[in-house]
Amino acid sequence: MLVSVAAKRLGTSTQTLRLALQQNLYPEFGRAVKTSPKRWTYVIVDELFEAYMKARDYESSNNLSNNNFDGSNGDK
Repeated sequence: MLVSVAAKRLGTSTQTLRLALQQNLYPEFGRAVKTSPKRWTYVIVDELFEAYMKARDYESSNNLSNNNFDGSNGDK
């Protein structure tokens, strides 16, 4: 998958995704490989990217990131 296509689907810029891949921030679906002192090659595996997006969409639709698993209701 092209970095530009993945970036658009993630809602970020192409350059931001490139930098994230260089820093190994998305090992779930992609890698950046330094091929020379000033050049990088980017690999995004379609199937892994789709699985990542599906999991991310599932999490956001079910508000899993906002659940309180300690039994509290979130009130302070």
